[in-house]
Amino acid sequence: MSSIVFNKQSLSKSSSWLRAVTYAVMLLCGVSSVSVPASDNLQAKEYLVKSAFLYNFARLSEWPDNTFKKTSDPFKLCIMGDDSFGLTLNSIRDKKINGHPLLIFRRVTLESAAHCQLVFVSRSEEQNLSKIISYLQQYPVLTISELPDFAQQNGHIRLFLNNENTLSLEINLQAIRDAHLNISSRILTLATIVRTNVKTDKSKAGGN
Repeated sequence: MSSIVFNKQSLSKSSSWLRAVTYAVMLLCGVSSVSVPASDNLQAKEYLVKSAFLYNFARLSEWPDNTFKKTSDPFKLCIMGDDSFGLTLNSIRDKKINGHPLLIFRRVTLESAAHCQLVFVSRSEEQNLSKIISYLQQYPVLTISELPDFAQQNGHIRLFLNNENTLSLEINLQAIRDAHLNISSRILTLATIVRTNVKTDKSKAGGN
């Protein structure tokens, strides 16, 4: 599995660790500067990096031509459920996505999420995940989550810390294409490509 090293156990107390991770994310995402919280809170540092990845996913993906009517139309990045990002999203707040101003919306409803371009589904929505994915897959909305098996359930990108405390990506490329979206090979090279788990569909169809 391709991954970005994010070892909290061995490097959490090193001041050089955050500088190294921040620099790596800046290189990957093309961000000229990333503000770093003064807090030593590890979760804040983790979500700072994840914020940069959300920006990266937006910047290196393509939406249908009719998504925006004019350049001034905003690119909507939305959070569903509990917000673990907090102030870390301020690091990308004033960015633009292919000329469109980036707007961030928190705790959006399912119906509102259909009008976003990128939706991060938080862990608090695990019980509603099937409903969320089923509803949003009708729209050109890039879906991202940390939840287990998110990509196998037809979500688009799972961004998570694995058992080795390494930041990893799982991408359901077919689900992305079915949503009429396209994602850069620069992202794909970092990810494990997975497919939708179709066991449920087979059982409904009388399969083994």
